[in-house]
This record gives sequence, C-alpha cells and structure tokens, in this order.
Amino acid sequence: MSRNIIWATALVLIAILPYYGIWGYEFISFDDPEYITENQQVMTGLTWESIHWAFTTNAVANWHPLTWMSHMLDVSLFGMNPGAHHMGNVVLHALNTVLLFGFMARASGCAGRSAIVAALFAVHPLHVESVAWISERKDVLSTFFMLLTLWAYLAYTKRPNGWRYLVVFVLLAMGLMSKPMLVTLPFVLLLMDAWPLNRLSLKPFDRAAAIQLIREKLPLFGLVAVSGVITFLVQQDYGAMSSVDKVPLTLRLANALTSYIEYVINMFVPTRLAVLYPLAPSIPIWKPLGSAALISAVTVLAIKSRAKLPYVSVGWFWFLGTLVPVIGIVQVGSQAMADRYTYIPLIGLFIIVVWGCYDLLGHHAAKKAPLVASALLVIAGLTSVSWMQARYWQNSTTLWTRTLEVTENNHRAHNKLAIQLADSGQSEKAIAHYKMAIKIQPGFARAHNNLGNVIAAAGHPEEALQHFENALAAKPDYAMAFNGIGSALDDLGRTNEAIASYENAVKIDPTLSAVHNNLAAAYYKQGKLDQAVEKSRLALELEPQNASYQINYAILMFSKGDIESARQHIEIALRLRPGDQQAIKVMNMLPAAGTNKAH
Repeated sequence: MSRNIIWATALVLIAILPYYGIWGYEFISFDDPEYITENQQVMTGLTWESIHWAFTTNAVANWHPLTWMSHMLDVSLFGMNPGAHHMGNVVLHALNTVLLFGFMARASGCAGRSAIVAALFAVHPLHVESVAWISERKDVLSTFFMLLTLWAYLAYTKRPNGWRYLVVFVLLAMGLMSKPMLVTLPFVLLLMDAWPLNRLSLKPFDRAAAIQLIREKLPLFGLVAVSGVITFLVQQDYGAMSSVDKVPLTLRLANALTSYIEYVINMFVPTRLAVLYPLAPSIPIWKPLGSAALISAVTVLAIKSRAKLPYVSVGWFWFLGTLVPVIGIVQVGSQAMADRYTYIPLIGLFIIVVWGCYDLLGHHAAKKAPLVASALLVIAGLTSVSWMQARYWQNSTTLWTRTLEVTENNHRAHNKLAIQLADSGQSEKAIAHYKMAIKIQPGFARAHNNLGNVIAAAGHPEEALQHFENALAAKPDYAMAFNGIGSALDDLGRTNEAIASYENAVKIDPTLSAVHNNLAAAYYKQGKLDQAVEKSRLALELEPQNASYQINYAILMFSKGDIESARQHIEIALRLRPGDQQAIKVMNMLPAAGTNKAH
C-alpha cells in the first residue's frame, strides 16, 4: 500500500471522528424546514417533476439545483430519517478532505504538508456548521465540485487540450449549481498558476504569461459572471437582500473589515462559535480602521515575500478573495458573519501556517519531528473542540441555547429558542424569550406574531390580537400576522372579520396552506359549504401530505353527501398518520362501502 493511500485512509477517519454520533441528531428549525421537512417538492423525492422544480425555483433565495436534487435523493433513499441526511454531509466532507490532500500533494509534491493541511480542514471547529447542518449541504457539495475542478485543472495543465478544458468548465458549472459562492474559483486557478503549479513567475512578474493565463480562463470568467447575475436576480426577487436604508454601506464596509479579522481570530481560538452572529447596529470606528491596517500590512508582506515564500501570497489572497462573495458588502440576511463561510477560505490560511512552520523549523529530517508532533497535538485538540461543537447541533434547543450563551443581543436566537420551548409546552419560558427578542428589536414582526400565537393557544385571544396587530404595524405585508388576527377574531366569534383578515393573508401569499385551511373552517362555521370545500381543496393541493387537511376535506365531502370521496381522503389520512383518533372517528361515521349517500 502506497504512502498516499495510507494518508488518505487516515484522513477519512480523522474527518469522520468529530461527527461521531451525528446519525442520532435531528433536523433543526433553521432552514431545514424550508430545505427539507416542510418542502413539498423535496419531500416527494427525486422525480422528473421535482428536478424541473429544482432548476426553476428561487426558493430560499438561491438558485442551486444540484443542492436541491441531493436533498431529494436523500429523501428517495432514506426517507425523512435525519441521521441519514446528516451522514450525507459527513461523507461529502470526508471526500473533500481526501480530494484536498490529493490535489495539494500532486500539485506541490509535498505529501506530508498536504496531509496536515487536509487534516486541519477536516477537524477545524469553524467547519462544523457546514457539516453538521443538513441545510448546508450546499457547502460540502459545492466544495466537492470545486476540488474536482482543481483536479481537472491540474490534469489540463499537464497536457492542455479542449476536452480537458471542457471537463474543468463542466465541473465548475456543477459547483456553481450547488452554491454560487464558487464565483471566485477562476481567480483561485490563477493563484494556483503562480504556486504550486509554477505556470506564472511572480518575481520578476511575467506580464505576458499573466495575460495569456487570464485569456485562457475567459470562458470560466464568463460562466461565473452568468452565475453571479442569476444569483443577484434570484435574491433580489426573493427579497433576501437588505436595502442600503436598512443596512447602510458604511456599516457593511465596517462589518466586512472587522469580519476578516474575526475569522482569523476564530481560526486560532475557535471557542465561542455560534450559528448566528447578530449584525450590530453600529461598530466603533477603531475596529474597521484597525482591521484595515492589519489587512493592509499582511497584504504588503505577502506581496513582498511572493518570490521567496509564494505560498504566503497565494494563501493570503485565497483567504481574502474567496470570502468576497459572503463578506457582507452585498448584505443577504441579518448576520454579521457565519462559520460556514470559512469552509473554503480557511484552506488558504492552513497552507500559510503549515508551509510556514515547515520553513521556520528547517528542512532537515531531524527538525521534522517537532513539526509532526505539534501538528498531531493541534489536530487532536481541534478534533476534541469540533466534537463538542458538533454536539450543539443535536437539536434546535441545544443549538439556540448555545448560541445565546456565546452571543449578545441576539433577537433572532431568542425567537428561535422560544419556538422550540413553545412546541415542547414550555409556554412561560417561550413568552419570556419572545419578550426579550422584542426588547432587543422592538420592530421584530416575527417575534410579535409568535408571541401572539402562544398567548392565543393559552386561551387569551384578545391579548393575542394586540400582538398580531403589533406584528402587522412592524411589517404591513406580513401574511401570517393577518392569519393570526383572523384566528383571534374567529375565537372571539367575529367570523366575518376573521374571514376578511384571512383573505388579506392569501392575497399577500396564496401559497399559505394553513390560511386556506382556516378559511375553510370559517366558511364551514357560517354554513357556506361550497366556499369551505374550495378553500379546503386549495389547502390540500398545497400540502397533500398533511393528514389534518385530508381529514378536514373528508368531513366536508361527508357533509356534501359524497361518501366515497370522504372515504378516500380518510384512508389517505390514515396512511399518513396511522391510528389517528379523529380519522378513525370520521371513518366510523361513514356508511358501508358502495354507498354514496349520507344519512
């Protein structure tokens, strides 16, 4: 067995080790519902219809059809078993680790140092989010195609021809269809040309060769430009981009500069990591100025050392450049930064650290032992920290509890934890967290709405109504606030007003199945059976796997005298939710099979 195969086998084990036990983890409440557990297209598995949807949807503010298809494949193979979905991420992460090692070893000729870089990539705690979070399949999948692209590019540089270039182009396209963050990959290939591939001299700088290498990559630049335009249009259409009024450009620039330094600090001290870092409303001027000074100083040193230490400039610009799409200049979401954004960029810093330590210790065999011993200690320590970090991803409660422990003024984390507490019947604790979220962010519409839901469930519709109205005041086009108002009015016996509020909700968002279902119940209460049937049918079309909707529709069919339709939908409900007492009760009300008339 060759040494590289031994390295690769060891790296697979190292990559898997921090995620021991992950097959017992749950789906979480952050993005997993939109990506999997409440996504009707994904839940149907991999079909021609779902594939067509994957290529045409802008759901969750992204165009990444291959990511959607990977989730659909998991559903087809494993159903809704979260452990299997988690393991898909772990397998891809292990493959990425081996691919990174293989590429660096072949390109640089240094298997030992490449193995240490790959091991750091495998076990670093900043990478736990990308692996342990099922919805971040796009990270591990896009990186898989990125590394395959690097392998294909390496083969192309050894023997350039059109077919090999086409493989590079196709793999890059597949990576972009997994996550558009790979728009910087053509620039990474230029860095690889300088080192370790040595196709471009840095000192003296070979201008003619640089121009030729840029020309060589024009089709790739064209491809990423198209991907960038698609991403911009999708996110703009989805409403994911924050306006300059909401997040001023000066705040974005300040946050971007400080985030670069925060990522470096977290690389060396990865102890207080969170799934969500809130964006501060203001940043002290000294932070971005100090960060800019540090970044400029390291950049100057990297450029000056490019001849003797090319890995420093390549690694540094890899880190700076690959973070550009997610550094926050174009603000998507409300986070200041995110651990998952470092999955690819940290490779550049790992290269600097490993090759730099090797050069500092010298190249003699006797001096390699301290490097190896230090590397093993660091990798063991990082593995331990990553294992502990991964455990916070067991379920939504552990995740949001930890997030609140390590961040401040995190209104979104308070809201997320409150949802879990409410779902587990801990209403008083949920209300406390909702109120804390509103205290931090008074105009937080979702927290107002969720607080209204908890209070309404406790039997206080009048008090709940005030919170729903507060949500609507904060966000006038908030469909679920109209739904909450309708529900509270319905509980107060003001059914006509409730129907009007429900109708406002579906005008804003016709895809809300729960609102159509509520409308059906309200119309049924008024004796308007035809309207009730129509709304119930719409709810079913939007969410056919919902057993409650199937039962409600069956009751309406029974009321209309269509016994066979009622029976069919009750049977569907019982297949979806075997043993459901309400469904059994309705089934027992139905006449014998073959009778199509209610008595």
